[in-house]
Amino acid sequence: MHRFLIGGIAAALVTFPAAAQTSGPQQDPLDPASLRPAPQPLGKQVTAGSRFNPAVSVIIDGAWYTDNVGGEAFEILREADGFSAGHGHGHEEEGEEHGGGHEDEHGHGHSHGALERGFNLREVEIALAATVDPYFDAFVMFVFDGDEVELEEAFVTTRSLPAGLQAKFGKFLSDVGYINKQHPHSWDFFDRPLVSELLFGDHGIQETGVQLSWVAPTAQYLRLGVEALQGETEGIAAYLGAEDDVEGTARILEDTAGPRLFTGFAKFAPDLGFEHAVQLGASVGYSSTFQQSIERETFYQDHEGTANFWGLDGVYKYLPSGGSGLRGAFKLQGEYFYRTRDLDRRDVFFACEPEDLACDDPLNEFQPGDIGVQESFKDRQDGFYLQAVYGVAQRWTVGLRYDEVGLTNRSGIDGGEEWDSSKRYTAALNFLPTEFSRLRLQFARGDISVDDGEREEYNQVFLQLQVNFGAHGAHTF
Repeated sequence: MHRFLIGGIAAALVTFPAAAQTSGPQQDPLDPASLRPAPQPLGKQVTAGSRFNPAVSVIIDGAWYTDNVGGEAFEILREADGFSAGHGHGHEEEGEEHGGGHEDEHGHGHSHGALERGFNLREVEIALAATVDPYFDAFVMFVFDGDEVELEEAFVTTRSLPAGLQAKFGKFLSDVGYINKQHPHSWDFFDRPLVSELLFGDHGIQETGVQLSWVAPTAQYLRLGVEALQGETEGIAAYLGAEDDVEGTARILEDTAGPRLFTGFAKFAPDLGFEHAVQLGASVGYSSTFQQSIERETFYQDHEGTANFWGLDGVYKYLPSGGSGLRGAFKLQGEYFYRTRDLDRRDVFFACEPEDLACDDPLNEFQPGDIGVQESFKDRQDGFYLQAVYGVAQRWTVGLRYDEVGLTNRSGIDGGEEWDSSKRYTAALNFLPTEFSRLRLQFARGDISVDDGEREEYNQVFLQLQVNFGAHGAHTF
């Protein structure tokens, strides 16, 4: 039976299929494309009933926003020690970051979270899903953000591989962790958890590549998967390619062919009966190329090396029977990630230093093409979040979330510099009049470590409206 669950209700504690299929073609339950007409027998016309009529859905996401720091709360967050440009190692000077920040040459400036004070149309999502033929399903999502249009996802999944196997090709959100695969309209809170955003960027791990997964033919749901991705994700696999030399001195950055990011994941869901569901997960990743270039006043500070991460995630849901809507429903969710980057650093001067002296002045220490610092070091950061959502009435839920990043937060040679952690406390009240709409009031308080022991605090208030129409596919657990 086809299921059509609109994106606005997805965060309202839907149940999860705890058991894997045991006969017939194994379809991945985490696939967002839910329209699966029965394939036609071989020898008949090879096509799909939805070839001229794909499932189309539109999600409008708007918000009113304010904070108590002049609209600078998002900037304060991005300056968190150990996670921002120039805080990786040697952050004594300001500069423009390329490759690991929130706006780089790969077009990653779009943010699902950053808002101006006042009214905002955060984004409009348009999704298309269809069964192509007996062998492939396809899913495409566009995001309209102000005057920009972005291809969020565009991928094809197989329908008929043997032995519980499924392959995915295209641009997609990785199955690493739990929330990484979800679009903003599926989140239980307005914004992404800190550990996801600060370790992996505004989009999470969103890459072009291939995925191969396997669902075990057992009564307990078990899914294993691996991914080979091009490798351009902020924070873990940012790629710039070779940069121009300065006065004959080579920059440290080099061209590297993809794929450059490799991940693996496991999902396990024991059968707890009709009202209870739980899923446990583990993820790992390795990037063969991480590149970052920070343009200082007189020199380029280049970083290049490798990166890896691992993480654990868990979700528990309780949905009481009896037709009481959301009343009594409960969801508990959490994730932990640990990231390590092993980097080489080279500072190459493109102007004279000090700037107030002529280049031919004998007191001028550096000339264009000179190397100022050349060393190797390691970054280590981690973080977690824990959140709970409870149905207080038929159409009302309340949620609480605690974020902390930088429990391990150091950089440099032999341990190097160590910084404090950053924290955030969030509460949300949700009203879901129908499955097609949602109103959310959210309050957040941040306590961010920004510079050598100094801390910045801020308060944020969000009033969000989401409206959904069209045939949106069923969401995952």
